[in-house]
Amino acid sequence: MTRALSNLAMRSAPSSARTATGPRLVFATGVALSSLLGCHTPNQPPGTQATVTPSAPPSSSAAPESTAPCVAPAATAPSVALAATAATPICPAKSPSEEPGVPCGELGCRAFSAPGPAIARLLSETHPRLLAVGEAHLQQDVKGVRSSTALFTEQLPWLCAQSTELLIELWLGRSDCGDQRVKEVAARQREVTSPQASINPTEFQRLGRVAQSVGMHPQALTPSCEDYRTVLAAGSSDIDAMLQLIERRSQEQLEALLAASRGERGLVISYGGALHNDAQPSAARAPWSFGPAMLERTAGAYVELDLLVREQVKDSPAWRDLPVTPIVAKDPLPDRTLLFQTGPKSYVLVFARQVAKP
Repeated sequence: MTRALSNLAMRSAPSSARTATGPRLVFATGVALSSLLGCHTPNQPPGTQATVTPSAPPSSSAAPESTAPCVAPAATAPSVALAATAATPICPAKSPSEEPGVPCGELGCRAFSAPGPAIARLLSETHPRLLAVGEAHLQQDVKGVRSSTALFTEQLPWLCAQSTELLIELWLGRSDCGDQRVKEVAARQREVTSPQASINPTEFQRLGRVAQSVGMHPQALTPSCEDYRTVLAAGSSDIDAMLQLIERRSQEQLEALLAASRGERGLVISYGGALHNDAQPSAARAPWSFGPAMLERTAGAYVELDLLVREQVKDSPAWRDLPVTPIVAKDPLPDRTLLFQTGPKSYVLVFARQVAKP
């Protein structure tokens, strides 16, 4: 994510959530934090994969907390296996047709017929080992549009020809910490997630389910009991502590995936909030981003790709900080996907307009 998009993610914090480095997140980590609530996993070493299953209906007889499976926050969500499998690659879709993109203005803007050709072109030009995808999470006040997560999920049936490994910024809770720390952390972070669309956690789960169905190995982040203790001990800096925790766990798991991934399907993909993937974060936000470490680890074969739903971009101080906002605000080529380059390793993809302007 660009430095300006980092600033966008750090606006309008209540005083209880302020830290020395900035206020609460509006766009960057809400799905990950909201997924803590009601999600339990047995005591696993950090970096191992876990399985997400639907939570039991209120009327059913649930297992004791100490043995309850890891469950997603939405009880009606389909099951999502985020476990290592020996799945045979399926890849039902061919790679998108080649498009060079039509020049459309500043920041190297290029217009494409759809997201697939834009992403395919980016990959063919940059040849990354790690594609770090970040999104601005869909907010409750944006109606009638599909989220970045849903639109990116549609790309997996052809991306699986290049990648088997997908790390999703979906935090799985635990039931074996012996106290209420998991619920306490979830309660502290609720003010971060409250402005976000309620479907966001479910769509992250669907991303994992579709990835597995096409022969990929989706993996979630699994915090330790000590991780939860650290967040609670941080007091009013708990959001900062959680952001650093996400960075550290993501970096650990990405290191392992990069070491294990080779060959024609050796691309590793991460998907989360558009904060932790910064290739060139500001000094204040550097503790939250795995981008610089992964840029070095891959010897420069790293691409930061941020996704924006066009209808989310608003005329507000936060959005004005984003370099692409003045261009997107003019709504150029509304039926086209736009790809911008905002830094040596940083790109922003803006989806075509889904709802016509009044």
